[in-house]
Amino acid sequence: MCPDGGGTAASGRGKGKRLWAGGAGLAGSADVCLPQCVHTLSLLQLQGKAAIHWAQLTEARFWDWLVDWPLLKMKQLLIVSVLAVLSMTEGLEITNMYACINKTNDLRIDCTYKTTVTGTIKYEWNLNNGKDTRVVASTIHSNQIDASFKKRAQTNFVDSSLRLTLTGFSNADDGAYTCHLHPETGTVKYINKTITVKHGNLPTCGAPGLMQDSPQVLILILSLGALHILGALSYGSQN
Repeated sequence: MCPDGGGTAASGRGKGKRLWAGGAGLAGSADVCLPQCVHTLSLLQLQGKAAIHWAQLTEARFWDWLVDWPLLKMKQLLIVSVLAVLSMTEGLEITNMYACINKTNDLRIDCTYKTTVTGTIKYEWNLNNGKDTRVVASTIHSNQIDASFKKRAQTNFVDSSLRLTLTGFSNADDGAYTCHLHPETGTVKYINKTITVKHGNLPTCGAPGLMQDSPQVLILILSLGALHILGALSYGSQN
């Protein structure tokens, strides 16, 4: 029995050693795991704060974008409109004809145009009085100018206008005046525009106005004013 008892006792002591060893192992494992767990939790907390901050920042940016987007689109639309008005393809175009009487009873006709063609622009003024057509002034057919206009008609370029001044304007000069333009370079040939004038039924000439001589400038000024207002609204929304 002793051997069995001894064996049992030895066996019990072996189990006790194993239990102690196991307990020591658990304690050691806990000592190692605790700092790692704290570090992991700290990382999770930092990640959570970063995620919250990112979400708040994203939301703020979204609302800023939502407020600024209509203003941005309106600015872009205005800019595109201005560029569409001011941009000119290669060529020549008569945009306006204006007639008036100055203080000395001279007829003045402005033929306003826009062009991107470089070089000299040749011209010709014709008058159709319902019976015939006569050349009033010309650099295209200078040898065909009617004798009655050679000493009375004067032409000069003012900004983007070809101006015809006819001295001693009377009822005999009533009719349809046509402005012909012809660039020496480019693909454009002849372009023309006509205005009908009648003595006693014309306004008095004043200082050249933006709306008469250059409607594009007026559009540009109005558009720049609108852009300034939109810029002020955008700045106010940000503050």
